[in-house]
Amino acid sequence: MQQSVTHRKTVRFPIIEHIRVDGYLLYPGKDGSLGLNHPFLPGMNVIVGINGVGKTTLLNILFRMLAGDKDLRDGDELGDSKRSLATIPDTNLFARIVPDRARDATASLKFRLGEHSIEIKRSLRNLELLEMKIDPPSSHEIKLDDIEDMYKMVVPRISGVDDFYDFILILRYLVFFLEDRRTLIWDKSAQTEIFRILFFPNTTNDNYKSLINEALSADSYARNAQSVLTKEKTRYEKTAKEAAKIKPDEFNLLEIAVSQLRESLESLRKKTANLDEKRRSIRRTLEQVRSDMEKNAQSERSLREQMLASIFPKLDDFSVFAISNLQSERGCIICGNQDSELLQEAHKRFENTLECPLCSADLAHQESHNEVDVTESNKLLLEHYAGERLKLAHSEKSLAAELVQVQAEYLEAETKRWHIESEFNADSEKLKIAKLSLDKNSSGQLGGISDRIKSLEETVDQYRYDKNEALVKLKSFVDALSANVATFQEELCNKFSTFISAFLAEDCDLTHRNEPRKIGQLSSPVELLFPEFHVNMTSGVFRQSGSPRESIDSVSESQMEFIELAFRMSILATSAADDAVSLIMETPEASLDAVFIPRAGDLLNRFGQSATQRPSTLITSSNLNGSEMISALLGLAASPEQTDRAQTNSALSHSPQIMPVAERRSRILNLLEYAAENAALQKFAPEYNERLKEAIGETDSVSI
Repeated sequence: MQQSVTHRKTVRFPIIEHIRVDGYLLYPGKDGSLGLNHPFLPGMNVIVGINGVGKTTLLNILFRMLAGDKDLRDGDELGDSKRSLATIPDTNLFARIVPDRARDATASLKFRLGEHSIEIKRSLRNLELLEMKIDPPSSHEIKLDDIEDMYKMVVPRISGVDDFYDFILILRYLVFFLEDRRTLIWDKSAQTEIFRILFFPNTTNDNYKSLINEALSADSYARNAQSVLTKEKTRYEKTAKEAAKIKPDEFNLLEIAVSQLRESLESLRKKTANLDEKRRSIRRTLEQVRSDMEKNAQSERSLREQMLASIFPKLDDFSVFAISNLQSERGCIICGNQDSELLQEAHKRFENTLECPLCSADLAHQESHNEVDVTESNKLLLEHYAGERLKLAHSEKSLAAELVQVQAEYLEAETKRWHIESEFNADSEKLKIAKLSLDKNSSGQLGGISDRIKSLEETVDQYRYDKNEALVKLKSFVDALSANVATFQEELCNKFSTFISAFLAEDCDLTHRNEPRKIGQLSSPVELLFPEFHVNMTSGVFRQSGSPRESIDSVSESQMEFIELAFRMSILATSAADDAVSLIMETPEASLDAVFIPRAGDLLNRFGQSATQRPSTLITSSNLNGSEMISALLGLAASPEQTDRAQTNSALSHSPQIMPVAERRSRILNLLEYAAENAALQKFAPEYNERLKEAIGETDSVSI
């Protein structure tokens, strides 16, 4: 085996030690404890629950605590996206799943980076960073007014990476293996970025990213300019052909036509401007009328409510509102009646005889009420409001009709203006070229007709030059990276073979080679050969030797999941042989059959114990679904065959240790103790309790 690369630098992975969630309705807590409060230990930690209690949400909280509101740019693959971060569009992703929008909910995370212990606190309403503490204080710590900016500056430096972009790459492609993960083994650009971070000096990293972004920007600008240039050339070539057909005696007619079109266009521009101002004026008047209507209606409703309160002092607010609507002929809010004749009849019955509008009882049958002659004292004012209502309604109808008419006239004039403007521009261009073609002093060449075309051609050439210049500088970095990767490729491939054998029955291995890859979409004479790892795997028809699997589509979904996981584990184990790493993941138990569940669980357990010199931290989620996965993750379900194989394995050299019974509960984060109870938990909590005790091999009765 080749020796490990001497250029391997120290990258400190975040090791999560403790999570606390307060005031979040998804995790109210039980048995006198509020919220969620749990430590994570070196080695295996299992988040246990059932569907709907927040396992995935908790894993996402762990990620967002570290990443905040920043993430990689949109896209399934890194590819040609710029090496910069974007703000996520949904900063309230945790708020929208609880009724109170996580108004006062917070999460506190304690994690380790090398020798530094870092504690942060974020709002779950919007991911705002509220507190940060580093112990011992870092020499990289700089006091900034914005605590989030300070976090994003200090944490990458303690981690040993170049900037927060590289820190997010580490989280996305190595530390976290969640539902929204991106591919690493089939995204060659992502492979390059990870190898750059782990096996390149920081000073080189900064230059590398700058040159990548410079090349991508130049490529984009060149393509945009080329697109405009192509359109301009096509337009001029078409116009030149038409202008060449114009005879000298037809030239004057074209001039007259252009002049007439100019006059028509100017007239239409004035007309559309006037119509536009007219429709704006009508809209303003209509809005004012509608505002006056609402004020008049409010005044009428207020007067009627006063009348009702005077007549029927025992009425509550809702009853007053219901009768007031009936009296103002707005409709019956009880049955929804909108018939104007019935509403008018009820209105008159009340005002003339004070009959109850609901049951029509006359005064003799009603409870005592104040003897106030409201109809006479307020008759004139009510008539005024009614008259204003009719007048304003008429004005509204008239203005709305006028607006429709003016809008139609405006659209008609605007459409006509657009057609004449297009015709005017085409004939003007034709006239311009015809003048040049008839001018004896003109060469008649298209390249000399338009200064704009010349300028665009020069612009495209300059951007292509800028891109190639960046790629020339980049080539030395890529060549050095390829040389570095070659020194540890055998070690990585061997570890991958070990890890993938616990997940798949098929023979699966990695091959390493340097492949040409374009930066951007435009071709370039500068060839860059990037180090890449590719997958070979056997199948039912390729039994003797594996066939290349060059895309995600060439494997099944479950195979893809395990290949991705094994590749990431291999990189983690290779890059941090002398330090601890962390892996936070959703256990792919649904994709494993009964034979491979104990093998996969045992492998993950031993990865945490012995993949690196110091015990690493694995945080996984698992369902209480009756499978052996929880037992396997805790190292309780390994077969003798698997144990013997592990003892002689170079990737996992430590002998597996059976976890003591007393320790097992400390490695379980039982969400059934913290989560809001759904229907399944309310009905079957005792059964889930028994399943958990069986899974972790408890003999004593322990209540959930």
